[in-house]
Amino acid sequence: MGGAAAKGARLNYLRHSWSEAVREMDGLEVMTPQDPRLCCAISAVRFTRHQDQQALADRLLRDYNLFTVARNGAGFGTCIRITPGLTTPLAHMQQLIEALTDLAGR
Repeated sequence: MGGAAAKGARLNYLRHSWSEAVREMDGLEVMTPQDPRLCCAISAVRFTRHQDQQALADRLLRDYNLFTVARNGAGFGTCIRITPGLTTPLAHMQQLIEALTDLAGR
């Protein structure tokens, strides 16, 4: 895959494909800004109806085969980090949207 610009564009495309689909969803907070100048592939979400974000990251792996990482930051609290790779297919982003929709509604 091309140079840094092409890689950045691909990663922003993947992030945008799922994050904008769930940004206004009840029960879920997308913590990553929309402006592509301020982010690239790494994004963070928080399930607002659930205290234990680690349990939800575990469920994303167990029930949906999606690897994510629960993180705890002093400034923003616990969240789940989602990071697609350069070769991640768009179908996996759709699977992520479906999983987040399902878990946010519970």
